[in-house]
Amino acid sequence: MPVGQSADQPLPRVPLVVPLESRYGDLHTDPQLINAYAEKTEGGDFKVYQRDGVAQYQTLTPPTGFNITNALGQYVADTTHAGGASTDVYTFVSVYKNTLPTARGVYVYTNGASPVAIDTSIGGGGYVDAVAYSNSSQVQIALLPVVAFDLHAAQIYVYNADTNAVTLSTFVGPAHPSLMARGMVFLDQTIYVMDYTAKIYGSNLNDATIFDALNFIVASDLPGAGKAIARHESFVVALKENSVEFFYDAANPTGSPLSALPNSTIHWGCVDGGSVQDIEGKLFWVARSKQASAFVAMLDHRQHSRISTEGVERLLDDFQNPIDSFAFKDMGHLFYGFTSQGSNITLVYDLMQKIWYVWTDAKGNFWPWRSFVTSTTWTVSVQSTDDSLAANTYQIDEEFATDLGVAIPVDIYTGNYDSGSRRRDVLQRMDFIVDQQPGKLKVRYTEDDYKTWSNFREVDLNQKRPTLINCGSFRRRAWNFRWQAGLPLRVEAVELTVIPGVA
Repeated sequence: MPVGQSADQPLPRVPLVVPLESRYGDLHTDPQLINAYAEKTEGGDFKVYQRDGVAQYQTLTPPTGFNITNALGQYVADTTHAGGASTDVYTFVSVYKNTLPTARGVYVYTNGASPVAIDTSIGGGGYVDAVAYSNSSQVQIALLPVVAFDLHAAQIYVYNADTNAVTLSTFVGPAHPSLMARGMVFLDQTIYVMDYTAKIYGSNLNDATIFDALNFIVASDLPGAGKAIARHESFVVALKENSVEFFYDAANPTGSPLSALPNSTIHWGCVDGGSVQDIEGKLFWVARSKQASAFVAMLDHRQHSRISTEGVERLLDDFQNPIDSFAFKDMGHLFYGFTSQGSNITLVYDLMQKIWYVWTDAKGNFWPWRSFVTSTTWTVSVQSTDDSLAANTYQIDEEFATDLGVAIPVDIYTGNYDSGSRRRDVLQRMDFIVDQQPGKLKVRYTEDDYKTWSNFREVDLNQKRPTLINCGSFRRRAWNFRWQAGLPLRVEAVELTVIPGVA
């Protein structure tokens, strides 16, 4: 027993979770959680879990002459079949690009059934957006290709779930579809989209195939390009580069039914429309202001707040557009994440714990998954940003301990620990309170503020009491716990047996 330590006195434990830090705007120093998430205990400590893994879900078989090259988005709608016979079935719509610049593929599949290619001739490339809306006895999904290779006008494709057909809308947009903002909104039986000039176009009532040329309104309270359009409560929200502006359905008899909501403009802009996510009625996006660089914002009950930490915002200083984002819920945690492929990083915010994480692939690059949709059976289906994986859809779940058979690299970097003094203490023993698994946890430390590291030692987690002994002496030390076993991981605590030093 350590000198001065009574039998009933608890031993100190290493804080496993502290706010993500990046003092120099990078991830080479300071504490962080990589490919993990945390959960606070009743005592106020944190347990750390390995993030969900990925497995193949659906295989897409393209028709002859159609070669899938990359994923453009997928969406889901609760299907009500013709005749009003409602069913508890989800229809997934996945959109992919063909090797030919004039063709994309639309695949439909229902709750595990084999995907069916319903159209491989629609034009364009780039990203798509969709909303599901009811039209009498059917559900339709409007697909908006806003970046095209050889088209000279923005187009809206409407998928009819009853007929499995895609039709082209009579939408007259700007001169080039790359000038469309991200997003699509359904409000009061009308579809709304927005272009880069912040002009908001509305469809006919319950008919996304017709857009009247006079049905538009411009978000003009503050100057700035349109970045994304979204819905918040009963408002259409225009996210622009310098502002966020609100519109409500005023039932105007001519022109757009929308009117601007007076005195409601938020003086925060949007860095990239791809960062916008609607999560259980809250809007999240990578924001900017005239006085500050990029940060992450949340809109809840029309109240805006900043949710990024100083460490996250230092990383955002070097973020490169475009930004892609995602949201999903599992194991009682609700996640908002966004990726910059140019900056090679994915940051994830845990809405339940209010903690930021870094998630990566097996090689330490950005996490290559997007377009998350959830079925009635709680299957979370995703697409990959990796072109070599485009011919499938994938499933994310805590039951998968690997990403497509490859071990998930979990790294826990702790903050500097000094046992409350500047003495040189002797670390006699480290006990790891973890789930028993037939794998080995690697442990190393730094005593010069993350500049250099010791060699790794291994802890066998298949033992009843996973332990390291003879751990040297230290004044201040930080640890890196690494797990690459292809098995689940839950670390509850790391307990230290310390003999206090005298100098």
